[in-house]
Amino acid sequence: MNGATGQSGRLVMQEALDRGHQVTAIVRILEKLPQDSAIKVVVKDVFELTSADLTPYDVVVNAFNAFNAIFGTEEQHATAGHVLIGALKH
Repeated sequence: MNGATGQSGRLVMQEALDRGHQVTAIVRILEKLPQDSAIKVVVKDVFELTSADLTPYDVVVNAFNAFNAIFGTEEQHATAGHVLIGALKH
């Protein structure tokens, strides 16, 4: 789960946990993630993810937030998507 520390990401992550799924959170800043022994964690920037990082997972949920939608950062959503798609193709 990319973006697990944001508003949407936290809700999606909690829903997955509530449904009994194993969840791995991919976060840039570990301290922003609530401590929960049910959540595995990978500390890495979305723009640096590789195929090797994503190979262990059946599903990847992208909840990336481009710095709370600050004007001028919109392109980062597309860039993050391209990085994830590229990593998942290999």
